[in-house]
Parts: sequence; structure tokens; C-alpha cells
Amino acid sequence: MNKIDQSILTLTGFTLKALLDKEYWKLFGYKSRPKRGKIFKGFVNKSKIAKETFIEKELLLLSLIDIVEAIKISNLSEEEKILYLTGILSELFTPLHKSGFFENDDDFFEFTKKGLIDYKGNDILSAFPKRAKQSLNQDQMKSIHSGVLLLLALSPNQLTNGFTLDRNKLQFFLINIESSEKLSFPLEKDKVSTYTKAASQMIHI
Repeated sequence: MNKIDQSILTLTGFTLKALLDKEYWKLFGYKSRPKRGKIFKGFVNKSKIAKETFIEKELLLLSLIDIVEAIKISNLSEEEKILYLTGILSELFTPLHKSGFFENDDDFFEFTKKGLIDYKGNDILSAFPKRAKQSLNQDQMKSIHSGVLLLLALSPNQLTNGFTLDRNKLQFFLINIESSEKLSFPLEKDKVSTYTKAASQMIHI
């Protein structure tokens, strides 16, 4: 595995940090991230599942936004930025799809692009609850506001430093791609152009 592929895998792992970290879930009143198989979910109140799903996807989104913003402010060329993000998106989709986060690529892309737009120039305190209200009812919102305040306290300079990741420290993993290096995306040939197009659109939001 070359250095670029290793960097992409490392950055992909960082994207899942907040989603998997129990300390972030504690902010919203959970002991850790709820883990249930598809069969067991059928026995749990739908309202509870909807709230957990929203928090899961939002924590994922916040880390992914930090990755995208880190790529945008890097010294990489335009082509390199798109290649890095294409690699990260392609590595992320399969596990997220298998876990039931997204039905297909387009669902994943639209969610991410809308999130980038909603959080652009806005901190967690303004964007997170607004997005929650679009998916959750008043009862489900009860622990959202307190969780957002605690999350805000963890990242006081989030618009420059990052929501869940340090965007400046991420620069260490964004190294220039040598012309001799070949990237190995886990994508079928007909999917590569779809992913690079989505990556380009995200870079320019």
C-alpha cells in the first residue's frame, strides 16, 4: 500500500471518530453508541430509533465536514483535493451502506452536500438543532439542545479549528500525490466518474 492510500484510509477512520466515540454519545444522554441489529430494531420504539439515527448521521457528518474543510484549505492542487475526497467517500460508502445509513450513493452524496451547505458559516448551536427539527418531533428534541451546548463547549473555535477534528492537524495526512503513484479506489469503473463529480461539488461548496 502506498503512502497516499494509507493517508486516505487514516482520514476515513478519523471520519468515523465521533460516531463511534462514547464520549460524544454521553453528551446526548447515552452511555455509548446504541448497537442493534436490524432484527432487534424492530422491537424498539420507532421514535427512539429515529432520534438515534439522526444523532449517528449528524456526528458522522460533522467529522466528514472537518475532513472536507481540511482538504479545501490544504496546499494540494485542485486535482489532488478531488482525488483525496474521492478516495475517502469511496472507502466510507460500503460500510455505511451495509450498516443501513444510506440506501445508495446518491443518498449519501445528497446528505453530505446538504450538510455542507447547512453548516457553511454556521456553528453547531445554530445548524444542529435546525436540522434536528426537520427530522425529529418536540419530544425527541429534549436532549438535543443540551447535547448541542455540551458539544459546543468541546469545540469553542469550531468554525476555524473543526467540529470534532482538528483541521490543522489533518494537514499532516494530506501529502502531495506523485505522478508515479496509483490510487486504488474500491470502486467499479463506472462509479469512478460519479464519485469524482460528487467530490468536486463538495470541494466547491
